[in-house]
Amino acid sequence: MKKKSNRNFWIATIIGLIGAAAWVPQIYDWTLQPDLEGKILSQYHNYGSFLNDTAETSIILQKLSLFSKKKDFFNKSLRVYLKFPDKKNEVEAKIIAPRVMVFTFSENNEPIRKRLKVNPDEHLIHMIVFPKSQSITGYLLFKLDFKVSLNYEYIRYVFQGYSEDKHEIIINSTDIKENELLHDESIWERLLNY
Repeated sequence: MKKKSNRNFWIATIIGLIGAAAWVPQIYDWTLQPDLEGKILSQYHNYGSFLNDTAETSIILQKLSLFSKKKDFFNKSLRVYLKFPDKKNEVEAKIIAPRVMVFTFSENNEPIRKRLKVNPDEHLIHMIVFPKSQSITGYLLFKLDFKVSLNYEYIRYVFQGYSEDKHEIIINSTDIKENELLHDESIWERLLNY
């Protein structure tokens, strides 16, 4: 009788261990933190002013490709910081919500005005879910309250998650290859010259 109960004990123990082992991958996933990566696909720079402000500012539009390694990331907010060679500290850019925006480009030494026409749902500030191991592409429009060129040392994106976790992506200017950036004509509508 004792041999039979001893055998039942080991069978129950083995079944219990197999059942517990089935939970190990799920528990491991719960402990992971998202890890964000990304790169700049295109960027445009312009000077301008806004209706309520006559001061000329620098306006930058970037198209970014981002992905979250290890786990989905749920984005609550986004901040952007740039480091310029002539500034001691980073400068925080002001993110602009999608609106009517006109840029002036030079074509054959002539100023050409083009209206930005990006759907609001394609702006990164409106994207909440960054799925695990899937690339998302979105636009980011921001301004600086002074005139600059695109000669920054690096740009730092700070993503605040809903669980109060922060994740940063830092892109050095040396990682941006001008000949690899896209010029996406589909987001611009040419206006009549003034």
